[in-house]
Amino acid sequence: MTDVEIPIHRPGVILCLLQLCPNLCSLTIRVTFNETAIFEPLVHIKIQSLRIVIDGSTSDLLPGLFDAFSLPNLRALEVHSVQWPYEEFKSFLTRSNCPLETLILGTEVKMRDEQRAQCVALIPSLEILVSLYEDL
Repeated sequence: MTDVEIPIHRPGVILCLLQLCPNLCSLTIRVTFNETAIFEPLVHIKIQSLRIVIDGSTSDLLPGLFDAFSLPNLRALEVHSVQWPYEEFKSFLTRSNCPLETLILGTEVKMRDEQRAQCVALIPSLEILVSLYEDL
């Protein structure tokens, strides 16, 4: 199995899925639980594309995912979340040392101009940075 799109109803499922699918290259998860989650550190060397869609009621999940995961082959990341954990994201990038080429942030993710500039500086491989957030 190399490509999975799955709704996640309990935090532990994410870790189990990644452990059971060592050849996974592309993962889309739609997180629908309200529990606070603490994730064990995990390195997955095959994932190249990760799309995370977080239900508005689970705003504390994304920092935990970024703190736990190391994805050294990640090339594309798309995130739809209610909050953007910028510091955890920077740590994730540094730890993963991945060749990220595409970063897409959903309409609800606000990234300040200076954060955007830091992302570009921090990720030399970045070719596409899309922020769908509109400040009305």
